[in-house]
Amino acid sequence: MPRGRELPESLSESAAELVVELRTVKSRSGMTLVALERKTPYSKSSWERYLNGRTLPSADAVRALCTAAGCDPAPLLALREVAVAEVAARKEREERDDGVAAGVGPEPRAADAGHDPRRADAVSDPEPRTLYGRPAPLAPCS
Repeated sequence: MPRGRELPESLSESAAELVVELRTVKSRSGMTLVALERKTPYSKSSWERYLNGRTLPSADAVRALCTAAGCDPAPLLALREVAVAEVAARKEREERDDGVAAGVGPEPRAADAGHDPRRADAVSDPEPRTLYGRPAPLAPCS
């Protein structure tokens, strides 16, 4: 994997920073992807995904890399936590935005159900009026 390989544009800032740091640890250790596969419980293809920014590594994968490279995992684990939080927040925002775009959202309140502000003759309050929680008295019939 070339060191200068471009990261996906969709990668958050902290995730990109994590990938750069993982690449630095790997590069300084002198290990190839095959060596990482041998020294950790993760496959070469998993390391390719992690180091290319296609997948965030698990905390265990970060620890395994640091153990194999002989470095402290704490800074990378902290950076990973920030990246995971950013990814979760982005996913939540996208789901919320997709729901709004698709018209999915909270059900209209009962009081708003019959109200159409474009129509002057629309029923604005479909619920019977109440007085202290009891139905309002009916008007006498003539």
